[in-house]
Amino acid sequence: MVLGLVVLFQDLAELRCVSMESQHKYPTSPTLEITTLEFPGERVLPIGYNVTVICTSNASKQNHGDQGAGQPFWIKYFSPKIYDYCGGQKKDAEDSKRCKFLIRNATKNDSGDYKCKSENQITCTEGTLNLTFTEPLRPFFKVDLPNTLHVTTGSRANLTCQASGIPRPVIKWFKNGHHLLNSSVRGFKGHSMLAFGSISLDDQGDYRCVAKNIKGWIRSSTVNFIVMWKPIFTRHPQNTTVHFYDGAAMVTLECAVDGFPRPVISWLENNSTVINETVNQNGSVSSLALVFHKISEQALTYRCVARNSVGTTLSKEATLTFPESSSSITNTSTPAQSHGQGDSVS
Repeated sequence: MVLGLVVLFQDLAELRCVSMESQHKYPTSPTLEITTLEFPGERVLPIGYNVTVICTSNASKQNHGDQGAGQPFWIKYFSPKIYDYCGGQKKDAEDSKRCKFLIRNATKNDSGDYKCKSENQITCTEGTLNLTFTEPLRPFFKVDLPNTLHVTTGSRANLTCQASGIPRPVIKWFKNGHHLLNSSVRGFKGHSMLAFGSISLDDQGDYRCVAKNIKGWIRSSTVNFIVMWKPIFTRHPQNTTVHFYDGAAMVTLECAVDGFPRPVISWLENNSTVINETVNQNGSVSSLALVFHKISEQALTYRCVARNSVGTTLSKEATLTFPESSSSITNTSTPAQSHGQGDSVS
């Protein structure tokens, strides 16, 4: 009976420690975190280097009414080879206690579980960090970046670099040779993503990433990030007064447009397509030459239509005005009318 009570008390003593994974459920337990100083968050580490295991503990959320009872005062450390500790007396209690334990010139034999136990005057929290030590490995990319990526303005896109190595490499992004430091970079454990929330022309350029660890570095291929955009008119056709000289008048209308891919420009007369050899496009500029021998009996309006694979844009409308002084001329003929008109455009 006495032996049974002793075993029961031993079990209760062991159960009073809270696991690091479930510490959030127990407001009286001190918090605990175990990591390494040189390679935070990593579990596979290179041999031949000093590694510092850090055990950090903060005061519990609840103190049970005792001043300082929730503060950690004792951190114990267990490794495959040694046992160590810091603190141990109530006078050593702190709101945040941080203890370091050094592994010198790590070898494969140092692989194993590294445990920490933090105690306050109420309870304790314990946790384990499993470390594997192996030969260091230079970074390498699992998948390289594409050579070219076409995107449209206003859309979303991501560029992703994923690299491996021992220790796991740090990844940095570069645009046109300059290091990118912005909130659009997301990274975790050898995986880095450059996110574009709403693409603009400013995003166009050459991108690459660089992965680096203690063994070396590697640079990805360069991706040419090409932004495609709907046509935008930089020059609209202008309202024009038609003047006749010796029974004839010539009018030239022009428009200019930007866009990528380069837009194809056509013309509309009163919302019908102009089909005529006097329509000429030179790069981003299009001109329409009109020859009048007689006055038009109806108002004439002209506008440009610019199209590429992203979309279609209409220019502002230009109106041709015939002066009253030419009213003695009763009929008109234009190149568009002489050579026919296409389908109406709504």
